[in-house]
Amino acid sequence: MKKISFLTIICLIMINLCACSTNTISKIDSSSKLMKVQTKDNEFNKEVATSINELGETLIKSCSDGKENSITSPLSLAVALSVLTNGAQENTKQELMDIINKSHLDEKTLNEQYCLLLNLLNETGYDEGGKKTTLVQSANSIWVDERYKLRDEFVKIAQEYYDSGVYSVDFNDSDSKDDMNKWISDKTNGMIKDYIKKLDVLDRLFIFNTVYFNGKWVDQFNKKNTETEKFHLKDGSEIDVDMMNAQRQMSCYEDEEITYGSLSYYGCSMNIVIPKGNIDDYIKEFSYQELNDKLKNKEYIKCNIKLPKFKYEAEYNLNDALRQLGVEDIFIAYRANLNGIFKENPEPLWVDKIKQKCVISVDEEGTEAAALTSVGLCGSAPPPEKIINLYANRPFLYFIKHGRTGVIMFEGVIYKP
Repeated sequence: MKKISFLTIICLIMINLCACSTNTISKIDSSSKLMKVQTKDNEFNKEVATSINELGETLIKSCSDGKENSITSPLSLAVALSVLTNGAQENTKQELMDIINKSHLDEKTLNEQYCLLLNLLNETGYDEGGKKTTLVQSANSIWVDERYKLRDEFVKIAQEYYDSGVYSVDFNDSDSKDDMNKWISDKTNGMIKDYIKKLDVLDRLFIFNTVYFNGKWVDQFNKKNTETEKFHLKDGSEIDVDMMNAQRQMSCYEDEEITYGSLSYYGCSMNIVIPKGNIDDYIKEFSYQELNDKLKNKEYIKCNIKLPKFKYEAEYNLNDALRQLGVEDIFIAYRANLNGIFKENPEPLWVDKIKQKCVISVDEEGTEAAALTSVGLCGSAPPPEKIINLYANRPFLYFIKHGRTGVIMFEGVIYKP
């Protein structure tokens, strides 16, 4: 049996729209099928990827409190906001477009790019014995109170470009909450259960996006080399953790500020950044563009790796993070213009909450059959070999990136494994 190291990440983003009264009853077809978009060379627009990744820069700063491990998904938030943007108008739409569409694509082209992105994500990895070694699944759904009738164009775009199921249900019926929770549980492989605790009398519509990722290392860790070692906490104390150890050739970078290394999955990668100084100071000034500029000088060299096994979950209200980016109108009744969602809308609609929950688990399974990667040099007098020590035995950041598009799917900070 092959030894396998799995990384499993689940993310859920929820956008909750509220209102003040009732409207007409409408039944909506819940079927959907993701469109196959043909663009030039089927290449994903790198500027759209930049918008998503810069959104992640704000999330990592906003959600890192200096104490608890954090994990967010810029990808999941961007997809959910894109679905919502198609129902926004005037200044409300512009505020949303300013953060998901910094390249100023027209609305149709932007939807096509997100559709292409979802297709590329679904195609990630390759089959091994009839089973994908890397699995990326993103799912969307819209749940509307049956007293409301959605605009046909809004539904069409959500279904065709975002593969979004659309469900018209009775928000006064407790079974509707159960149906939502079942959808969430199904799409997150049972990792997130009973997420919706109750439906409020003002709730009118929910937009859900889930992202599921399961990856197999290209160069597998050997379970035999996992040892109990010390992890140095921010306050100077130490704890014992299960530390995976390996040595391999990989993309690395080191300067006076950080140590960086990239661990590969089939079609994706985990990029680890270990600040040499205070991690909170580093996060406060963190710039993804600045990091990318540094990584232009990365090298493919031998690296000693220490990576702790970890498992945790985190949940956030992202309203304040979006306000920092200039999104204001959607959170304010009588200012939010979401008139592109409902056919008849005599009452003010606004977004009550934009929430995100993520679960991550990094562990090992299998036997000792897989060996560590080693490189031997031949010759009578080899020059000194440069080796970088990527020791994640103190607080660090990580980014899970999709290889073909460069989009950050997940990012997090580990203060305590």
